[in-house]
Order: sequence, then C-alpha cells, then structure tokens
Amino acid sequence: MLTLLNNVKSGVVCLDLMVLHMACASRYMRRTTRRWTGHPIRMVFVSLTRLRIRSIRFLPLFAVQTTRSLRQVEVAPGFLEGALLPDRNWTYWTMTAWDCEESMRQYMITGSHKLVMPRLQHWCDEASVVHWLRPDATLPSWTEADRRMRESGRPSKVRSPSPQHASLTYEVPRTTGSVPIGSNRRR
Repeated sequence: MLTLLNNVKSGVVCLDLMVLHMACASRYMRRTTRRWTGHPIRMVFVSLTRLRIRSIRFLPLFAVQTTRSLRQVEVAPGFLEGALLPDRNWTYWTMTAWDCEESMRQYMITGSHKLVMPRLQHWCDEASVVHWLRPDATLPSWTEADRRMRESGRPSKVRSPSPQHASLTYEVPRTTGSVPIGSNRRR
C-alpha cells in the first residue's frame, strides 16, 4: 500500500487522509453499540459552538470568515450535516455532525477555520463549545443543544469576557430561523 502511495504525487496528503480514515474506522468500531435486534448503531460526533460578537464593528469580518468556514465544512471529509442559528444580540450558534471526532478536529485545524479561530478571542465576549456522541445521524433540536451547552459546555478563551461568559448564564436562544449547512451537498 505504501508503494502505491509513493507513486502518487501528493503522497503525503494521501497518507494523511488514509491515516485519518483508518482512525475514524477504528473509532467507529469502538463506538458501535448493539440494540436488542443485534444490529450495530453508528454513533455520530456532534460539535456545538456558541459565539457572541462583542461589537457591531466586528460583524462584517465575522460574516466574511463565517462564509469561508461554511464553504470549507461543506466539503470536509467526515462532515455529515450542520445548522447555523443566528440568535439575538449578535450571537451565533453552529451545530455540526461528523462521522468521528478526528474528522472534526482535522477541519478545525485547517483552512479558513484555522485562520479565524485566533480572531474570535478578540471579536467575541462570549464563546463556548460542547461535543457529544449521538446514536442518531440527525441533528438534535436547538432546545437540546442549549441544554447540552449549559450542562456540559465549556467557555472558550476570549479577551474581553462578559459577566455571563464563564458561568454560561446566557439568554435562552430562539429556536427558529436556523439555516442548514451543506443541504445541497451530495450524500
């Protein structure tokens, strides 16, 4: 197999993708459970972020970077589906489902997403994230997402935190107006 990869011009990229695929496959095997029917159930990795922009002056750059990150996630290996929820007070929720944690982490540390992450510390006064495994490939409701964030979420580092940042005592999000991510993607 390595001989085959060495013959490919982008052998390092192919090897990296192969290692990522193998890691996800092994994770899949470990995260598979059986119902009473005996059929395996695939566990999906869900990632949820909540960002509140601290000033209107950061919104244009945030919008541009969000568009770039959304384009990146739609073609990312392992991405299953996602949704974006524009909330009140310049707050934005993103929920994505992945075939495994490694796929999400690979997306996170590459491309547009990698470039924007350091800026969020300056742009946001509230930021939090939570991850969990779900036996269903569909995304949970925003009500469940809010519950998960409050129960298991962790605040991300921001330079000018609001009083609610560390305790995650933010206003209950609206649950309408969600925009699907990757809805026109071929499955």
